[in-house]
Amino acid sequence: MNSDNAPFYYNKKLHVNFISSNLSKFKNIELNVEYRIDNLGPIKGFFKIGKERFEELKNFVKQHKIFKLESISKSNKVYCSDDVKICKYRDSNVDNFIVYSIEMYNFHSKFNYEGEKSKYVRFDYNDRTHKPFEEKRYLEFQLFGPTNIWDRAFIPEFMKNNTSFITEINQNNKFEIENFKCSYFVKDILFQANCGNEYYEINKKRVFFRIEEIADDNSADVDFEKTVLDFFEKLLLLISFASSSNIDWLIYNFNGKKYYVWYLKSILNSDKFFKDEPRLNIETYYLNKFLINSYKNLIDLEKNNINIIKPIREYLSNEYAIYLDQKFIIVYIAFEKLTNDISNWKFQNELTIDKKKFDKIRDELKILIKNNYKNTLDEKQLESINEKLIELNKTSLKRKLEMIFKHFEISYDKSIDENGNFRFLTIRNKYMHSTKNYEDNDLLYEYLRLTKYFELIVLKLLDKDSLSHLHPDFKYNWEQALQ
Repeated sequence: MNSDNAPFYYNKKLHVNFISSNLSKFKNIELNVEYRIDNLGPIKGFFKIGKERFEELKNFVKQHKIFKLESISKSNKVYCSDDVKICKYRDSNVDNFIVYSIEMYNFHSKFNYEGEKSKYVRFDYNDRTHKPFEEKRYLEFQLFGPTNIWDRAFIPEFMKNNTSFITEINQNNKFEIENFKCSYFVKDILFQANCGNEYYEINKKRVFFRIEEIADDNSADVDFEKTVLDFFEKLLLLISFASSSNIDWLIYNFNGKKYYVWYLKSILNSDKFFKDEPRLNIETYYLNKFLINSYKNLIDLEKNNINIIKPIREYLSNEYAIYLDQKFIIVYIAFEKLTNDISNWKFQNELTIDKKKFDKIRDELKILIKNNYKNTLDEKQLESINEKLIELNKTSLKRKLEMIFKHFEISYDKSIDENGNFRFLTIRNKYMHSTKNYEDNDLLYEYLRLTKYFELIVLKLLDKDSLSHLHPDFKYNWEQALQ
């Protein structure tokens, strides 16, 4: 099961056991597994049993709706899934058996070497040759999503034998973060398929991203694998932000000290991968430096309790929305989450009066209001006013935003209306709190402006140097929206 040069349609017969959470088993099933390697839907499996085993299976499924699968193998290679469910079955009265179908949301093959690693070889996806295992552990991911951000790393199929070209690509697309050596490249993958009597080929671009251990940290393979996965999820988020699109991994190959794993991640909703023209925030040649700086600053922000990951994910999810007002609200939510954390971090002492001092002021205000208006207001009205007094100790949203924009040196004059209010806040209030209409043009302008506010603040938090390497389209749109 190779991530490179894989068959377009995958079909394999396995003998497997179904394994429950309490380790009970439904044993020795002949399972036919099939999926298309370019399809992100669940992996299908089909098996049949004689009616004499029907009650046994029925009792197993009744107790365990989700279970694991492991192939029965005399060799060192085992096929596994830890998320299996039976979908339906078809009874056959003629042949006296029942056909079942299952769905698996992950599926991987694994070698267990048990200290005999030197007897095995691995397939090197860079050079397409078999080589002895290296000492360094690594994960290599195959990615889905727009390839624009990776343009400098593209290896056309017809250039695969050009050694100097390959060397130049590999030199330009390597960088190091902490104990990880990262490298990436893009190349054409040829998928082959048969349809009836017709044979055809499909050519697709695939991005490969490898993360290799620099120095042995003496961790177990399973811990190293998890560490790299956590590290790469953060890196992917930064890459997605740099390209204003959702990029994810579909397959990874893990080469460890004691075992090797090929893993396919299946995702039901694949719409996020199909964005024809992503907007690049930075120049592609600057990607390596951006990732190095951004990752370091991302970790520092987390230490200061600034969760920038959730706002970025929220911002990227506006690509799922169909209608402009939905896109606007999604970006606004991301913007509000981001600015709330920043204001608490940067301006905590400036935003509120000391609690003890304010409590004293509030008590004096309560007495003043009660003495002056006890004859004109009833108890409920006085109580309602007193409940609102606490809000006097909160800085207005407008002032908070002005402080943030000034801190990050972002012009916001175009967002202020004739009444001195932020236009995007007015639209947000109309959308959230009333059924009043707003002009479509105003909505579009404020959506684009709010998007640029969010992107600029994130860029300044992650990597101030990136502002000198902005993509021309981003820079033009920024100037149009903010200047």
